[in-house]
Amino acid sequence: MKKAYLTAFLLVGMYSSSLAKGNYQEPDEKATIQQRAVVLTRAMATKMRLDEGQYLKLKQLNVRWLTEMEALKQEGSATVSALDENASAMQAQYESEMLALLYPAQQQIYRHLENTRMAFRAE
Repeated sequence: MKKAYLTAFLLVGMYSSSLAKGNYQEPDEKATIQQRAVVLTRAMATKMRLDEGQYLKLKQLNVRWLTEMEALKQEGSATVSALDENASAMQAQYESEMLALLYPAQQQIYRHLENTRMAFRAE
């Protein structure tokens, strides 16, 4: 569960920093998810050295994941534990699909980044 929240906070942080750097116009909700997916995918592509095909597949995966996370947040009727379970399951599915797109060396980079991020958060 911590990993799901950590990833969500990371996405929001990267999205916010991209908005601070550029001209921002108020988009509709679908455009916002698209923009967040582009920012996230570009950051991941840079760090993990993705090729164009991987970039496009990962962007689609990020759009779907962000849409599902947004829908989960909108479900205000579920209990906290149910939301935690759903978010955790969605995060595990996302990571599984994302890792399947990566070459072994890129998977190592991703795992290193995750371990570094988790160690930084634990302090």
